Amino acid sequence: MKFTLNIKRSEQLVNICGSLDKNLENLATNLAVDISNKGADFNIKGDNADKAVSVLQELLILSEKKTIDFSDIDLSIKSLSSPNGEAKSVTIKTSKKHIHIRSDNQQKYVN
Repeated sequence: MKFTLNIKRSEQLVNICGSLDKNLENLATNLAVDISNKGADFNIKGDNADKAVSVLQELLILSEKKTIDFSDIDLSIKSLSSPNGEAKSVTIKTSKKHIHIRSDNQQKYVN
């Protein structure tokens, strides 16, 4: 499956791919797909290619706000497999850092 991300800045692509493409490798390993890219053009092969595209789109949105790490990729994958579909991300801003609330149980706890 060929797919192009609508990237606004080159820093976003670096943030999504990670240092030495570690984020892409993590995504490929967790979803059992092969991912290759040339700039914002991605080629994804495997049974879970559609899930990988969804995760990449979510990471694109997230890359505008923060640096992406392995936990963000894992949470994006888990939100796809949750029974409700994609869980909406909520952020609580404190004086020292931003807290990202994603799961339904976390949302219930905060509310």
